Amino acid sequence: MDEIERIEAQSDGAEVAEPTLAALRAEVETLRLEAAVDRALAETGAKRPAAVRALLGPFLREARVEDGMVPGLSEALDGLMGNPETAAMFRGSEKRFLGRLPGEGADAPEGMPGFDARLEAARQSGDMLAAIRIKQEAAKDGVILI
Repeated sequence: MDEIERIEAQSDGAEVAEPTLAALRAEVETLRLEAAVDRALAETGAKRPAAVRALLGPFLREARVEDGMVPGLSEALDGLMGNPETAAMFRGSEKRFLGRLPGEGADAPEGMPGFDARLEAARQSGDMLAAIRIKQEAAKDGVILI
């Protein structure tokens, strides 16, 4: 028997317990809403649930729980995930950078090794002038060789 039922049984219809029951019912409803929102935020991959909850504040003031779900919450979250200003608050929205790593030689002509390999070959042969030129060439492409 939960606390609300216990108070109802003790009150035997007395009006004194009605404010206590109303407060308990409101608290239970608030807890159900918070649990449903927390579950939805976890399912959508919110990085900072408190910040997302703050953005949902106007929606949550009017929200009610029905069968363990909050009607309209998934649409509100989809709106936040689709908005470029708030999409970064969710996992899976990270930008992936594509390209080459410095020194990989992706731009090197066919048969010509990348900066690292060319620099290593120049150093092994003792040609310091060639090593300097390779470093300068790499620096023009934004690659820093040590």
